[in-house]
Amino acid sequence: MDHGQGLALPRTERGRKLKPERWKQVNDLFQSAIDRAPEERAAFLDETCHDDEGMRREVESLLTSHERAENFIEIPAFKVAPELVPNEAGDAPGAVTLLIIPRNDPKQPDAPVADAIFLNTICRYLDPRRLVTTELYLRGAVYKPIWISAGINVVAGVATAEVREAVKRALLDFLAPIASITSLTDSLTSLTTPTYASAQKGWPLSKAVTARELLAVASRVSGVLLVNDVLIAEDTKPSSDQIPMNGLELPRVMGISVSIGEPMDVDSLRGQTPVTTTTTTRIVPVPVIPEEC
Repeated sequence: MDHGQGLALPRTERGRKLKPERWKQVNDLFQSAIDRAPEERAAFLDETCHDDEGMRREVESLLTSHERAENFIEIPAFKVAPELVPNEAGDAPGAVTLLIIPRNDPKQPDAPVADAIFLNTICRYLDPRRLVTTELYLRGAVYKPIWISAGINVVAGVATAEVREAVKRALLDFLAPIASITSLTDSLTSLTTPTYASAQKGWPLSKAVTARELLAVASRVSGVLLVNDVLIAEDTKPSSDQIPMNGLELPRVMGISVSIGEPMDVDSLRGQTPVTTTTTTRIVPVPVIPEEC
């Protein structure tokens, strides 16, 4: 499963509470109905529901929720949603979106991704505990690649290499999607991370990454005398003062440089040739007046 995908648990008709045995009947019919082509479902419900209009309404409500999330990839009992439904958390009554990020991901430790097995396990745990009138969407994060280049001066007498590494670690912890086990007890992180972006909670949703905040984080690291500048850039775009995060987007640091003096050019950090503008100087002949005796 790619990052940003997730699972959806549908809801029954809003405001109705079902007994466990009734819910099992509704769910069994729903699972049988979605195995059929859309044009065959009405006839199937005519045949199976008979005169039980309440049963039919419950199944049709589930089918309506199912059809809202198009192009679902089937896995047992749940559906994998390639697009967020609803698009933003809180924009649809009765729909709850949970952002799921595993603490450990050996393949991508800096940007953990919840795979289908992980999400399906959580779905199976939450399904019997949710309100039947609620649509529950479990989604993985959508990571936005960013590049960071900082230029610093260090206090005389301290180890330059250690300070540079400490600045890198502070910036990475500040931007981490969730806290690592070590960062929870790291006094340096707790001192350099503002309360609204606590290392214990991870990066807040919809919060932009700004060069000014990263500069402040770097300046609080022990041994840093002065932060000359911090450059940030999104993916292949030029550097900017801030990088917006929308929906379920979280920052992923693709490359980071901490230099002594001025920061490295972002294009150089990405391994690209910086775009330079050259101007041609026009040469104008100047006559030389000979000296006269």
